[in-house]
Amino acid sequence: MHKTILETFRKRLTPLKDRMSIFTEEFKHSKEKQMQWSAFLRRSRLDSFKTFAEAIGHLEQFIEPACSSKLLSSGHDTIWKPEVWEWQ
Repeated sequence: MHKTILETFRKRLTPLKDRMSIFTEEFKHSKEKQMQWSAFLRRSRLDSFKTFAEAIGHLEQFIEPACSSKLLSSGHDTIWKPEVWEWQ
């Protein structure tokens, strides 16, 4: 997963550190993003995270460990456990 994320950022010519901007409190609680998120849920007829902040929080919980070099340097295979929302 780590290598895939790095490759995606490289192809898009985006520094990996730029990902942090979506995890700021200001971005998570943006009224504009919340409106877009609500419209997306309505259009898609999805029953998902009700707030944009909640969705971004879960995204951060998933993606940050995968972006970390600690994941690779641990020497262990890690598996995403969606029922508990964590890498093990």
